[in-house]
Amino acid sequence: MPTPTAEDQIAHRLILFMNTLHSRYAGDNLNLMVESNITLPQIMALHAMRAGAGNVTQLAQALGITLSNASQLLHKMHERELVSRYENPQDRRQKVIFPSREADELLDRLAQARSEQIARAIAGVDPALRDELVAVLDRVIAQLQPAGACR
Repeated sequence: MPTPTAEDQIAHRLILFMNTLHSRYAGDNLNLMVESNITLPQIMALHAMRAGAGNVTQLAQALGITLSNASQLLHKMHERELVSRYENPQDRRQKVIFPSREADELLDRLAQARSEQIARAIAGVDPALRDELVAVLDRVIAQLQPAGACR
């Protein structure tokens, strides 16, 4: 069996870390998703739109799904008023898509619930170790983010 690379070891530990965090308080986000009647693919699509996927082709590429699946997903989301769309003024055959105000508010509530969940999960970690973790994460995030990206 080949020796795991440093990247493999980091990936494994990050997954273990996130699974440990989420296993404690995952119900908060799940309850909010159920109450809001939103699916994980819809949440992922809304995040992709927030990140700049402004039409169905870009959304399909961002999610790694077919154009047909992206269209179906958008149609369902538009019916639920999670997505707004209008004709592209430069090309009327194309629709510009973006999360509705309600969808943006829901994403913000989900992010807040996730943040609170993680804060509760790590509250018992030694304060000095939490400080080290923050410093390391800040450095890694700075290297991973594209130049000029805001946090």
